[in-house]
Amino acid sequence: MKFSFHPTFRNGLLVCLSLLVVGPAPGQRIGGEWALKYQIFGEQELGFFGDDVAGPGDLDGDGFSDFIVGAPIESFDNGAIYAYSGKSGNLLWEWTIGGWTGFAVSGAGDVNGDGAPDVVVGSPNLNTVTILLNDGTVWWTKSNGFAQLGRAVASLGDVNLDGFDDVIVGADRTNPQGMNDAGSVFVYSGLDGTRLFRFNGAFPGDRFGLSVAGAGDTNADGCPDILVGTIFADRGGFSKVGVAYLYSGNDGTLLYEYEGLLSDGFLLGGALSGAGDLNKDGYDDFLISAPGADHSFIDAGTVFVYSGQDGNVMFQVSGTYNGDFFGEDIDSLTDSDFDGIPEIVISSLRFPVDLGRFEVRSGADGRLLDTIVGTELNAGLGRHIATVGDIEGNGLDAVIAGLRAMDNGGIDSAGAVQVFSPNPFIFADATELSASSGVPVQVLMSFPESEANAKYALLLSGAGTGPTTIAGLEVPLGQSLLLSQMLTGWAPFNLHGAFGTLDANAQATATLDSDPTLAGLVGTTFYMAAVTYDSSPALAGRRTSIAWPIRITL
Repeated sequence: MKFSFHPTFRNGLLVCLSLLVVGPAPGQRIGGEWALKYQIFGEQELGFFGDDVAGPGDLDGDGFSDFIVGAPIESFDNGAIYAYSGKSGNLLWEWTIGGWTGFAVSGAGDVNGDGAPDVVVGSPNLNTVTILLNDGTVWWTKSNGFAQLGRAVASLGDVNLDGFDDVIVGADRTNPQGMNDAGSVFVYSGLDGTRLFRFNGAFPGDRFGLSVAGAGDTNADGCPDILVGTIFADRGGFSKVGVAYLYSGNDGTLLYEYEGLLSDGFLLGGALSGAGDLNKDGYDDFLISAPGADHSFIDAGTVFVYSGQDGNVMFQVSGTYNGDFFGEDIDSLTDSDFDGIPEIVISSLRFPVDLGRFEVRSGADGRLLDTIVGTELNAGLGRHIATVGDIEGNGLDAVIAGLRAMDNGGIDSAGAVQVFSPNPFIFADATELSASSGVPVQVLMSFPESEANAKYALLLSGAGTGPTTIAGLEVPLGQSLLLSQMLTGWAPFNLHGAFGTLDANAQATATLDSDPTLAGLVGTTFYMAAVTYDSSPALAGRRTSIAWPIRITL
């Protein structure tokens, strides 16, 4: 069905648009963008800068989250790690002890109780793990004969309830009980490096501890729990089936064991992550990837989302190509679709071919929200990703991707990292509007600089997120009478600033007032989206925000 309106103008303000109603798109959500905020290069040939990456939090205390980059092959395999400001992209500090320093890096939480986040780094060629304070100062170092100690590291939280955060360290080449390469995982006190737990692989060659992660508090006992993966585990006569384990942080007991499907190269446990409480049942949930899983496509890869309460699969997300190996890395992300539920980030090194990508998926049901595709051939985007945190003061998490094989001019495989920051183009100070409180909802429209001084319209619909094509622009609003009325230049009486011109910073504000007459709409959710457009020489949409939900409450 097509609705056509003759465009007219009043005082330079567009009061009528053309729209074409279309069905919901099967792909990702519409609106906003993920902007490349920083691209930082390594400076040594074959240094593999970006081989691992992490977002430890606000290291320098400026109110913005910072990021860590590992470069384990720099300086003749000595390696190094680098800490960068999320606010400016400037180098904060660097550190090395040699022995592939930076092969594994992670935030460590607060290990000394000073309120600042710290860092854990592995140097597996020295069988060493080190805790660095937020300024790069060594807090403690643990070196021993456990083969490849530091091959994987992760923050855990305060597992022994002493007020200081603790860490998980993998040593996948250890030989517990004489089992060659069975592997071990250690939990160390962040405060002083005391060993709290040791877990061992079940069979020779498992290489238990290739991946580790803090799971959050999955059983609601007040202690964070521990995830361990072993993709090399052979089971039932099949190779590299993979096994993942969830252990209690309270007493170290095994809570759940997950074995991959009995097929070669299923690779369960390839990547692990806590996810937060996705289904709002009071138990933290968790993610386990199987990059070699065959689901509709050979080696497409799958990420399984598990309930912390009962250990069952809540939903799963699979790759969409043969050889996709979806789930190369995974992480959780703060709520970016404003439904109150954290999101999931999943990467693929293989697709698009030789470029790689990462996807932002809804933590509620796994639906695709955003896709960021690599732009450099064979650079390695998708091998390692991490959530950084808020680097722009908008409350949304940035994501860092390592590109360890990227050339820096004529420097072969110097490596690089790219930091992407989301901008939905619309921000409101609430997702609910009360009919009785008298408290309005303030709306900020903030577009890229290219939209400075452009005309805008803040549109509403009570019919979901569509999309609907308006003046050639696909907008994430469902067709409704309310939307049709707004396309004639009319606005609800309680919406101020619905139409206008963005300022020189490509911004504008609007207000949704509380009003008792809204009481009849309690429980209804409306969506609003801001669009920019040109009015001459022909009417044409330019950019659109995402859809922002507003639920009417009493």
